[in-house]
Amino acid sequence: MHKPLMTALTTLLLAACATTPHTPQTTRPDTIITIPTTTATTNTTLEQQYGGTIALRTDTFAIIANPTRQPLTAQGGKQHKAEKNKDAVNIDPSTKSENVWSNVRYDGWNNSFSEGLPENAQSWDQIELKATQESNHNGSGQIVAVIDTGVDLDHPIFYNNLVSNELWFDYVDNDHTPEDEGSIGQAAYGHGTFVSGVVLQIAPAAKIMPLRVLNSVGSGDTLDVASAIIWATDKGANVINLSLGTAQESDAITMAVTYANSKNVLVVAAAGNSNKDTLDFPAQQFSDSKLNISVGSVNSSDVKSAFSSYGMNLGLMAPGENIQSAFPDNRTAIMSGTSMSAPVVSGAIAVGLSTLNKPEVVLSSLINSSTNINEIYENSSFRGKLGSGRINMRQFIDDLN
Repeated sequence: MHKPLMTALTTLLLAACATTPHTPQTTRPDTIITIPTTTATTNTTLEQQYGGTIALRTDTFAIIANPTRQPLTAQGGKQHKAEKNKDAVNIDPSTKSENVWSNVRYDGWNNSFSEGLPENAQSWDQIELKATQESNHNGSGQIVAVIDTGVDLDHPIFYNNLVSNELWFDYVDNDHTPEDEGSIGQAAYGHGTFVSGVVLQIAPAAKIMPLRVLNSVGSGDTLDVASAIIWATDKGANVINLSLGTAQESDAITMAVTYANSKNVLVVAAAGNSNKDTLDFPAQQFSDSKLNISVGSVNSSDVKSAFSSYGMNLGLMAPGENIQSAFPDNRTAIMSGTSMSAPVVSGAIAVGLSTLNKPEVVLSSLINSSTNINEIYENSSFRGKLGSGRINMRQFIDDLN
């Protein structure tokens, strides 16, 4: 198994990554404040103005840990207030959700990945995934950053499908070994491994960049998520998968996503599992975005999953019920949730990008080529709130070609 790197080696590696505007935290701030700024303003000036210490800095914004003073109202009337940091991000931020994704069935890794996982045959036929195999577009050359609980770094599904280890990071343990830690029975154990495995079933030649921000019970810090988005962007990710969210809008995550978009990085976020007419953040903010998409879940009959959130801001639907994927210790698992449907779309985007089309074109084509599911009787009460429809890989590839 991979072991945590020695502190001295970690320090050297972090020093070598000077291009990333990223400051790993040795302590977890209780609150943070995110301030739009420019490179003309120094860290010292910001700390004097707001109190606290600089925790993350880019050329467009800064995150200050434990600020002691509120900012002046920004130009245009926007007031950026301090927000909770510790454990503000969760796999399932809705307290009313049944946490459906944790209803897990486990199996051994009995067959090779190239033969496919049998539980998914119907779901992959549903989205016409075979069309990507026929077109020879498989995500080659694309990097999908999975910001989650980490991955089982030794699982067979990831053989030759992870980026080089200097591009990994674990924000929970502050090292370069984002191992999916825990044991069966802990709420989020295996979640990141599972999500990454779904991406690779859709885009088998893509590379996964594992970034750990959530612990084994599925919670993490806002600062860590924002930092991971910046890291992924600066380290070459093409797509960022967020099978997580917050119950309230976060300035830190919003500005980090904007930073990623400024570098033409696409961001995919799970809609949430509350079965309410509202999405988790940041998915709620992705309406009409050219580079971001929120994803809800359907069953094998294209009916909205009973757990899936919905709403006018929803972008796309994808299979998210009884999906089979990798699980730690050379196993597979079967899970349900929008956490599972989001990486289907992340994988689809990686496939689209491997056609050498521009990111905006890829996302637009994925949306426009989707199958309308509004007219299905069981979806009638959600009409207009299921995004553009369920993804259709055959039509998607045809459009791109």
